[in-house]
This record gives sequence, structure tokens and C-alpha cells, in this order.
Amino acid sequence: MEFAVDLLKQLAGVAMDALPNETGGLLIGWRDGETVVVCAWLQLGTPNPRRNRFEIDSKKATSALKGYLRTAANPLEGYVGAWHTHPALEAPSGRDFETFRSSAAATQAPLAFVVLATEGSSSVAHVVWSGRQNHEIIIETQKPIALGRIAE
Repeated sequence: MEFAVDLLKQLAGVAMDALPNETGGLLIGWRDGETVVVCAWLQLGTPNPRRNRFEIDSKKATSALKGYLRTAANPLEGYVGAWHTHPALEAPSGRDFETFRSSAAATQAPLAFVVLATEGSSSVAHVVWSGRQNHEIIIETQKPIALGRIAE
């Protein structure tokens, strides 16, 4: 999986702005074999923000993705995963891993996920790859990326 550190820092800033609630959205990029390259993100938000859950409205997500892709410079860009925040320095939850697994089961293509944990001005990015290998669903977590103090 490939992510620009600047992209993760942007998500950390969005996570801080959403405190004390969660927020999230879509990851945009392309695939090169089993490698997922993430180049952009879309924030979807929610009409009823909560501290312990973020759910993506599929109609809103589809509309936002279509709008983005109409103006995308790279024709290879498309949906490659999702991201959301945790309003505390916590790793992905059991529910998050259920989402990673069910998302991988619903597609043949690999997906990227980011859980951006933020507390105050410190953030940690938990990056996860999900996909299929030999018809088996695989979830791979990368070492968490400490983003340190993010300017407010």
C-alpha cells in the first residue's frame, strides 16, 4: 500500500476538527496488482456525529465519488477504500475489523483502510490492507504511523 505522509497529516487535521466525534469518508486512488495507491480522500461526514461510530451513507458516498471522478485528471483514479477517525488514541476496533473483512468479501479488488486516532494534537494512523489471496480473505495491518503534533 502506498500513502503520502502529507495525505495522512491532512486526515489528522480533519480528525482534530471533528473532535470529540468521529468522521470519515472515501479513499481515492488506483491499484497496481495487489498494491493499493492512495492519492486523495473525500470527507463524507454524517448528519448525526457520534463519539463511537461512523457510518458511510452509500448514496452520499456514490454521489461524492461520481462528482470527484468527473473532474479527476487521472483516468485510473477510483474508489480504493475508506477512512474514519477515532477521537482517542485507539487502534481499530473489532467492528472496524468486521468492516474490513466484509468489504474484502464483497469485491475481488484489494482495499485500503485508515483509522486515524487523534487525541488533542497527537495522531496515529492505523493503515490496513484487505483483499483476497487464493479465495481466502486476508487482512494485513501495517505498523501504526505516529504523526506527532499536528498544527491547529
